[in-house]
Amino acid sequence: MSPGDAVRQAVLCQNLEHAVACVDSAVHTGVLTADEWGDIAARLPSTRRDCVALVDSRADSGLESRIRVRLIRLGHTVDVQVPVPGFGKLDILVDGRVGLELDGDRFHTPAKQRQRDTEKVLTSMLFGLPVLRSGYAQAINDWELVYDALKRMLQLTERRAA
Repeated sequence: MSPGDAVRQAVLCQNLEHAVACVDSAVHTGVLTADEWGDIAARLPSTRRDCVALVDSRADSGLESRIRVRLIRLGHTVDVQVPVPGFGKLDILVDGRVGLELDGDRFHTPAKQRQRDTEKVLTSMLFGLPVLRSGYAQAINDWELVYDALKRMLQLTERRAA
């Protein structure tokens, strides 16, 4: 089975979060080109068009893709891999006001990577951008807690902007 066939099957068989994460990852890593994905997307049944609209190959991980889909479906404006002046990129920016850093276990185990991500959060705060950090287990298995904390941060930044 070709990579394109595998991605098409994933889109047809997986739930929306997983399907988007699969496509995001395939295009992000170069397994598929944007044109190849476009060809696959054009042949998908109309029942899977929601997946096509949500694909964003800038996502750096499947976890980011899944959480981005959840937030968009909840009515939020979401941007991914947002530059943090002087310190790389923020995983997700929600409603233009609150950053969300998602720490997947695979890339956040070494102490050096955790320290870098903590420094990124601190640097973001210096620029007035509050950032919430969540690990994989919280984001996936305790989403309600993560989302409640995010909504609270959004409320606080809304008051501050008023």
